[in-house]
Amino acid sequence: MMDELWAGNSTEKITLLQTEPRIAPANVLVYDADDGLGTRQLRITRQPNSGLGGLIECEGVFYDPGVYGRHRVVDPAPRPRPTVLTYPVPDFGLFDLPALSPESQTAAQLQFAASNLDGLSYGGAFFESSNLGEATETSRAALGILLTNIDFEESECNAFLDSAIRIQLDSQSLVTVDEEDAVNGANLLAIKTSTGALLISVATAIPVSGQPRQWDLTRVWPGRFGTELFGTIAAGARCVLLTDANGEQRPGLQPISVPLARVSNAQAFEVSALLDPTKTSGAQSVTPQGRSLRPPTVANLTQVDDGVGGLNVRFMPRTRDWESAIAYWESGQEPRETDPRRFTLVLRNSGGVEVSRRSVSFASTAELPLQIHLTSGDLAGVASGEIWQEGTYLRGDSRSFEL
Repeated sequence: MMDELWAGNSTEKITLLQTEPRIAPANVLVYDADDGLGTRQLRITRQPNSGLGGLIECEGVFYDPGVYGRHRVVDPAPRPRPTVLTYPVPDFGLFDLPALSPESQTAAQLQFAASNLDGLSYGGAFFESSNLGEATETSRAALGILLTNIDFEESECNAFLDSAIRIQLDSQSLVTVDEEDAVNGANLLAIKTSTGALLISVATAIPVSGQPRQWDLTRVWPGRFGTELFGTIAAGARCVLLTDANGEQRPGLQPISVPLARVSNAQAFEVSALLDPTKTSGAQSVTPQGRSLRPPTVANLTQVDDGVGGLNVRFMPRTRDWESAIAYWESGQEPRETDPRRFTLVLRNSGGVEVSRRSVSFASTAELPLQIHLTSGDLAGVASGEIWQEGTYLRGDSRSFEL
């Protein structure tokens, strides 16, 4: 009895992949320790608990054959012995995405995605911020890295085009789909930018020979859902696959609400391994832009002389819901929204000082493209202008023009 008490004074908890279904109390588990001390034997004292992602947690005492000689040793030879898993800090991304559905949004959001890009064990991720709260994500996201630079012109962001984008995704397979399926929501990829994200519909994805988990995206539609690319996105940017080949949302995205007062202000946060809180990312910072509440920018911005010294500023409004995307594909014209659209036009002089500002509303039935007339008097001393769409909570990004 004293021998048994002495043998049980050292307890251990380990987490294993569920590869040995016979593990039960009174069994002895043989495993290779990760402390350099060689093979250990652990007598299981509690029924193992099922964990995340096919994991089980075992608790027991170190086994002494002289005390517990009558207990069965679980050593599944010739199968590989279970290996004690360690959980590094997960790879993660915080994506400031636009609203992808026509439902009204009442709060800004960040989408938290986590995984392990090097293929190591993943047991979930924990997000913590004093201002943004906490979030737990147990599903492995289709997180990835952009391996080539991206630089599209605005004129290219309205149809499918050939491309040379290469990405790496964490253990997720991309499947080539019809262009119509991609328009309808399949293979939607978000690439993080300094001010939000560029959304791309992927039609053709080709595995890179000899490079596991890498794909060449050779047929894409960039700039989906009103997202814009201003400047180059450099290789190394985080990306995440939002939908699969059937257009279904992939697991692994956890929304984090952002109060309006926190938008455009830097917020501190930390990410840790869910099963090992000691493994953390350290202090990090993110500046939410509230993309889920901002209307998209206008498109096809042009100026046309009215023949009497004035100008007509013409532009196309945009919307972000799936039905609009489908209609655009079929007719080339985005459908009207049910609510009037409000725009702000600002005119500036050569020194960048504001000369005038006006707010203009258009009915949902207004003829496209929309048009704002400026007289010769309006243009006196004006060198440039900018226009943006107003939202319920936040304004959209502006588009500039020179006179």
